Amino acid sequence: MTITLSIRDEKCAMALAQLCKRFQWVDCLKYADSCDGKEHQEFHAAKIHLAIFDLEESLADAGFVPR
Repeated sequence: MTITLSIRDEKCAMALAQLCKRFQWVDCLKYADSCDGKEHQEFHAAKIHLAIFDLEESLADAGFVPR
């Protein structure tokens, strides 16, 4: 799937790349839907984790790679 994302400037793009870099598994679990139990929460967290990874890769492809 391709989604076009407009970011207002390079500083914002780098800030988003920094956020992706720092987003950890525990953050994914924190924001995952837990209404249907732990197994569902972990599945949802895995999808969040993959989406963050995809965003990070796209930002890197555009030249936004934090140290």
